[in-house]
Amino acid sequence: TGMGTFTWSVTEGKTLPDGLTLDTATGKVTGTPTKLGTNTIYLTATSNYGEPAHLVVSFEVVPVLEVTNSPSAGAIAYVIS
Repeated sequence: TGMGTFTWSVTEGKTLPDGLTLDTATGKVTGTPTKLGTNTIYLTATSNYGEPAHLVVSFEVVPVLEVTNSPSAGAIAYVIS
């Protein structure tokens, strides 16, 4: 309270990882990243008074692991797909 409303944007000079989009009203990032490995999001929230705050979030995208046999067999093998 007292801060007013915020407008979200991708920090100047940065871009979102491919496959992601930003809702500038809520700051919610949605989508499916297309690059495996570490991805970083750089956002700026600006109050209606013009005060900016910066947010940096890094996350890891890993391949999907699929079970290839039954756990009842005593071992579980995974295949990276």
